[in-house]
Amino acid sequence: MSTLEDSRLLALPYELRHRILCWAFSDRNTIELQYPLWGGEEAFAPSLFQVCRSLRTESLRAFYETRTFLWIIDLSVQHRSDPADYPALRAEKEELDDGGDDAGLLPALPWEYPHLRRDLRHLNLTIYLPPNLIADIVSGQLWFHQFPTALRRMVQALDYGRRLEELHVLFTAKRFNTRIPLEGEQIKAIEELANFRVRGRVRVQSRWDFKEAARSINGLDLPRRMKA
Repeated sequence: MSTLEDSRLLALPYELRHRILCWAFSDRNTIELQYPLWGGEEAFAPSLFQVCRSLRTESLRAFYETRTFLWIIDLSVQHRSDPADYPALRAEKEELDDGGDDAGLLPALPWEYPHLRRDLRHLNLTIYLPPNLIADIVSGQLWFHQFPTALRRMVQALDYGRRLEELHVLFTAKRFNTRIPLEGEQIKAIEELANFRVRGRVRVQSRWDFKEAARSINGLDLPRRMKA
């Protein structure tokens, strides 16, 4: 009976093995970073994670480097977790940086995985704009305080996107007066995204029916400003 020591995959040079693992995880489906998960936790339990400790460590790195993940900023959903709070994004654990066998079984879930910021390469960012209602005090507070804070925390937690190879930003809303342009503090809040320093591809889109709001967002020229 063959053993792990006889494995042809583990006998390959790391660089070649890493390319094979990245190919194995290539998939166009997007995986959510936040809890609760829409698609469940099955996406974080591929069979390659269960082979052995060493291969699990390497598979996790390839998994987070290869797959596309989704970060949602929606301040109206209070029970949705904020990835900026995850220990993996606040500070990387130095004792696990080498990925050695003595590190134990690394957790796969994004709110537990210690190398999320280091290994994340492809990110879809969906931003739900607060309702643009002049007389709505709650919406005003979201625009002027919570919304820019959430964007700032996200940019900083991702180390300003320096490791990202692809960033796709989508502006949307559940209810929004698309005939009202964004201005003043509203635009200033969104401008927090200009602090990104992405070395890879950057795209910024908005819902096709946003009209005046879309013109305001496009006027910020975010794709150019977010590039390193």
